Amino acid sequence: MSGVVNVLSLHTSPLAQPGAGDAGGMNVFVLQSALALAAAGTRVKIFTRSRAAWSRSPAPGVAVHGLPAGGDRHLSKEQLAAAVPDFAAALLKHPDFEPAAPLHSHYWLSGAAADLIRRHSAGGWVHTMHTTAARKHRHSPGVALEEPRATAEAMIASRADALTANTEADRAELLADFGVSPERVVVVSPGIDTSVFTPEGERAEWPLSCRGPRLLFAGRIQPYKGPQVAISALGLLARQGIGGTLVLLGDRSGVGAQDPAALAAAAGVGARVLSLPPVPHHELAAWYRRADAVLVPSRHETYGLVAAEALACGTPVFAHDVGGLSTLVNDGVDGRLLPDLDPERWAAALARLQHGAPLAWRSAAAATGAARGWDATAASLSRLYARLERPRAAARDRLPTAG
Repeated sequence: MSGVVNVLSLHTSPLAQPGAGDAGGMNVFVLQSALALAAAGTRVKIFTRSRAAWSRSPAPGVAVHGLPAGGDRHLSKEQLAAAVPDFAAALLKHPDFEPAAPLHSHYWLSGAAADLIRRHSAGGWVHTMHTTAARKHRHSPGVALEEPRATAEAMIASRADALTANTEADRAELLADFGVSPERVVVVSPGIDTSVFTPEGERAEWPLSCRGPRLLFAGRIQPYKGPQVAISALGLLARQGIGGTLVLLGDRSGVGAQDPAALAAAAGVGARVLSLPPVPHHELAAWYRRADAVLVPSRHETYGLVAAEALACGTPVFAHDVGGLSTLVNDGVDGRLLPDLDPERWAAALARLQHGAPLAWRSAAAATGAARGWDATAASLSRLYARLERPRAAARDRLPTAG
């Protein structure tokens, strides 16, 4: 392949702290895959929306550029669709954009921008959905389908040269939802930083004093991620005379986000729950190691990066049995998979931890997580870019000029 790839991450910068604002697993995927691609010899140019122009290089071979689009003000994820044309125009004018290189867009807003500039790119267009309107609607009863987004995602699926899926289950959902040909959807699994997320290393100082299991939730504080399930389950344990504490690492995000302190007080466990801001990876690993279990009660996860990181630190994971989580956690071996989000069912499962996590679960968790490095992700992406680039090589001489 050309040795260069243009990456679009319009709605959130890969340099943002995961768990803050709209930043999450996608940010980790974009940045860590870029670092791994660069280590393997590919130059990665990432473009994100910002209020003012800026450029940074987090590592040799990786450049992140902020493109002014949509005015000099904060725009919520829901408001960013109006900034897509500005972003596409700014991208075509940017001196570091290479039209002969592959184009990889992340999330539907970036995909909409990619569609506007794809005729100026001869390297092929890869898109990663991460999540979709149809999927969120399906896994969130009572939540209306986001029609404009759903329409845009159907367009992206029909026009991109390839879609990537995090797991085979994710691939099956994409095929069913969009009806694209199977050869156009390729599994590219995320990795984890195996130099950071290991069982060995510092352990965080647990800030709450109470007998019973130390439970950890890491992620955005929003109903879709399920912190309310974790708090309710802890409240049920307390009523049964079982101890336990819960630390939540993340910021409130999106529509319907609730105050964890208010939820904990209502559940009768106000003194047993502490909500803290998100932390950098090396600190997050220390929190994982200290916890007896990490809880992932999401309505759905295409992969479940938090679960993978926690397992690699040797910490059992209790997760909703959906999407990528079903493939990450081995039920009864390195944690538990729960069939629904009923707090009573979660409380019953967590009651097993009142005397600590089984040592066998911890060793099994470490073994499960240890084999997932970002180098494999980068290799999969490189093969995909090269596959798409070959049939387009002849088109480069006919590449239209931007304008």
